[in-house]
Amino acid sequence: KEKHEKGIQGLKGMLQRYFQGNISALKVGQNIQQNKKPYFLTDDDISQITSETIEEFTRSLHRPYSPYLLSSISELIQNIGISYSKLNHTGVLDRLGQKIMYGYLVDYFAANVSMNQVNKNVSALTNIIPLSTKQKNEIYQSVLNKSALVFMKNGILTDTEEQQIVSYLQTVGLSINDV
Repeated sequence: KEKHEKGIQGLKGMLQRYFQGNISALKVGQNIQQNKKPYFLTDDDISQITSETIEEFTRSLHRPYSPYLLSSISELIQNIGISYSKLNHTGVLDRLGQKIMYGYLVDYFAANVSMNQVNKNVSALTNIIPLSTKQKNEIYQSVLNKSALVFMKNGILTDTEEQQIVSYLQTVGLSINDV
């Protein structure tokens, strides 16, 4: 039991170091495979600890995102040795993906990132963390609502702001009737 607990704590520490950029995903995968038997780590243990660590990472994540964010997530998923569905059994990857997508969309309004670039970022994200149409539409709507509140703070919607909203609606496939 003590050895198992030590293995759990070691795994958690290693994953935290991974998200800090101090260890590679390949090394994480190798360490897991080497320590599974000696520390009696099950796939459920690995899935649970990885999910908890991803949840902590998600809470700490803020825009602007590192250009290496998506590759680091992809590499971890590929090297962790647990299936995507098992790793996402609590929806932890969905929540991470939703937060990242929300940030990419906010960048259109807040950081003047082109919708073309936003679409590329969202497409790259959803290739790694597939999100349902419902999840994506909820994020599209949420970002639109947030931007409308910000734009209407002074009680006036400028022509530029209106054009930005129209462009956003057209690009994400929402209609004025959806608003």
